[in-house]
Order: sequence, then structure tokens, then C-alpha cells
Amino acid sequence: MLKKDCFFLGIITKKYSFRGEVIIKLEGDYSNIYRNINSIYIESESSLTFYKINKIQKHKSFFLRVSLNEINDENETKKILNKNVYLPLSLLPSLTGKSFYYHEVHGFLAIDNKGNEIGIIKSIKDFKKQSLFVIDHKETEILVPIHNDLIEFVNRKKKQIKINLPDGLIDIFKK
Repeated sequence: MLKKDCFFLGIITKKYSFRGEVIIKLEGDYSNIYRNINSIYIESESSLTFYKINKIQKHKSFFLRVSLNEINDENETKKILNKNVYLPLSLLPSLTGKSFYYHEVHGFLAIDNKGNEIGIIKSIKDFKKQSLFVIDHKETEILVPIHNDLIEFVNRKKKQIKINLPDGLIDIFKK
């Protein structure tokens, strides 16, 4: 499985027992899909390694307690601590309306509320307090806050996202 075909689920933060169970801290609100998970991919040096899940259950708010078939003792558990965990994109439920996954809008054309092209969404910077669209606007990189009040609509067929830009935002980035 290639990393580009997956989404980031979370990080293995600690061992739970002496029998190889681990705790995964979820990065997003994926608490509804964990019941459908029967395997995970753990990031190693430069690839993802497949692990079959023996047992999985919710552990507090944003944590999962997981027992993997291939990990049976404390020494094996140490090898996967602090590793990133991924799942196939196919496990994500489809979103509609203004909701979107960050990976989904990469390459979308951002337009303002007047119908003018802002530019192509190159990436998203995901900070704890505020996530930002990174948009290529006439060869200038501009940053636009991702906030539900600013998103007018997402058109998946046309690969467009309409954003209600705050007045003067683009001018800040002009040289």
C-alpha cells in the first residue's frame, strides 16, 4: 500500500499490556469508523507495513486500544512505538456539502464569492489552532484560513471550492 492511497489515522503512543497491545492516539475524529477496521498500516523507514488487527476497542475519547496479530510481546511492541498509523482512503465515508477531507481538495480551483479565480490549492497547513489553504495565486503563495463560515460550497465534479475571502486578504501577500 502506498502512503498516497492512505490517510493518517494517528500515532502509536504507548504499550497497553505485556501481551503486545498498544494505544493509538487518533489525529482526527475517526471514532465512528474504528469498528470497521480489521487491519492497519504502520509507517517504517520508507514504507508502510501491513498489520492484521486481532482486537480493537475505543479507549477514552481520542484513543484506540489495539491488539495486532503480529505483535505478541513487549519487545515487539517497542519497535512500533511512536510510529504513524495509516488506513486506506476507501475506509473514509463520503462527505457532502461544505465538508471535505484535506487530501480531497488538493488541486481544486479556489474561487471567491464574486466568482473570480483565486488560484489552485497546493496544500493545506494544519496547525493546532488554525488550518490554512496554501493557494497558488498568480505565482504568489497565499494563505487562507479554513473555517466553516468562509467556505461557501465545494463542487467535487468541477474540482472547485468557493471561499468568502475576508476583504484585503490577497493584498497582504502581494509584494
